[in-house]
Amino acid sequence: MCAICLGPTVLAKAGLLNGIKATVFRTPDSLRILRDNKAIYANDPVVVDGNIVTAEGPKSAETFGKKIIELLKK
Repeated sequence: MCAICLGPTVLAKAGLLNGIKATVFRTPDSLRILRDNKAIYANDPVVVDGNIVTAEGPKSAETFGKKIIELLKK
């Protein structure tokens, strides 16, 4: 599963990031949503936790894509 920019907030609201290390495009609301839904926020451009990849936004898109490919090859 993967999400970039504000996408991780959708995963968090769905309960899919409970106890999972994740990143998101940082706004007061996005950080609150992750926290309120028990995600573990990491201030990194791209975060991989198990089979979940999250990224903060367009600047990290290339690394985000490479991490997804790495997981798909496993």
